[in-house]
Amino acid sequence: MDELKEDLRQVRSRICDMMLLASAALVVPAVSASVYRSNFIGWQWQMGLHIATAVVIWILFIFRKKIPYTIQAGTLVSLFLLIGLVGFWKVGIVAGANPLLLLSPVMATILFGKRVGIPFTIAMVFMMIVTAYSFIFGGRIFVIDTTTAVSYMPAWVTYLLTVILAVATSISAISMSNHHLAAALMKSRKSQGDLENLNKDLEKQVSLRTSELEEAKKRAEQQARTDVLTGLNNRRAFFEYAEVMDAQSRRYNHTYVIAMIDIDHFKRVNDTWGHEAGDDALVVVGNAIFKILRETDIIGRIGGEEFAVIMSETDLEEGVLLAERLRKLIEEMVIETAKGDINLTVSIGVAACDDKNLSLESVMASSDAALYSAKNAGRNRTHNHQENSKQTVTV
Repeated sequence: MDELKEDLRQVRSRICDMMLLASAALVVPAVSASVYRSNFIGWQWQMGLHIATAVVIWILFIFRKKIPYTIQAGTLVSLFLLIGLVGFWKVGIVAGANPLLLLSPVMATILFGKRVGIPFTIAMVFMMIVTAYSFIFGGRIFVIDTTTAVSYMPAWVTYLLTVILAVATSISAISMSNHHLAAALMKSRKSQGDLENLNKDLEKQVSLRTSELEEAKKRAEQQARTDVLTGLNNRRAFFEYAEVMDAQSRRYNHTYVIAMIDIDHFKRVNDTWGHEAGDDALVVVGNAIFKILRETDIIGRIGGEEFAVIMSETDLEEGVLLAERLRKLIEEMVIETAKGDINLTVSIGVAACDDKNLSLESVMASSDAALYSAKNAGRNRTHNHQENSKQTVTV
């Protein structure tokens, strides 16, 4: 309700500004006419009233942003009423006074509402009655005698009824306009509130869908980089991380180790116990690698039964010790299946990048060569690549 009153006040304030603008423009010829007439009939105090009124209206218009609304509107309506009354009682310019006198209650109703407009109307009608009485019993000045000019009475009664009807109609129309304006503003606010609620719902839905899409995107990216069976990095992700670690190691002059791990006789596991048991074996080996190695190490399943590990800030000796611990852990594990227990072993090849001249590809190749060396030597063992070794490994 308070917001509705504020909207009505803003509308009335704009109407007041327009009336001030129109009045400020119209008083210019009015003042000019008064000054011009003084050359013929002499200076009259009413002419000074015109000029003072013009000054007040100009001040109200110029400082309308700083002067309170009630002062602006109240002064404007009061000036309408004052000039109208002075025109009747002292000058007798009925044609000039009528519009201002009639407009005063109408403007009061527009700018303040019925509570102010109706008292103004009563005052204006009373003045009209006294004016009519003055015309009938004594002329156009406030000097009444007993001489009766009955011939004027029908005309003035008709005039008063017309004035009352015109003002009453104007106030009724203005009241209806205010009512419709209030209803329209309330409906507009309700629509605006509904629209805001709809926008909030849409924003919430968009935010929810965006979150779902982002989550789906993350899952898709994770799936694209994760081995579905073991949950480790797949071949693509492993090599991407490997390139990053290689670049960091070269920048900070660190050594890293790559270990290639292959399950021995894995085809025999699939053929003997079935592919489901083979999948279980891959998961167990993946978990063992994850358990033994450190959080900073990168683990990936890069082939069927082949895994790879990059150990950051590790030299060849430390890498071999970690790989050997892993080999022994897997050797001691027993995988229980419906078709019987499975014992696994792995062969591991280890190579270190301890020279900036070595590329990531060459270290991988050296680790792979060490792996094949371990397999050729009987499997279930860890071999490291020696740079000064020129032997060729046969698979």
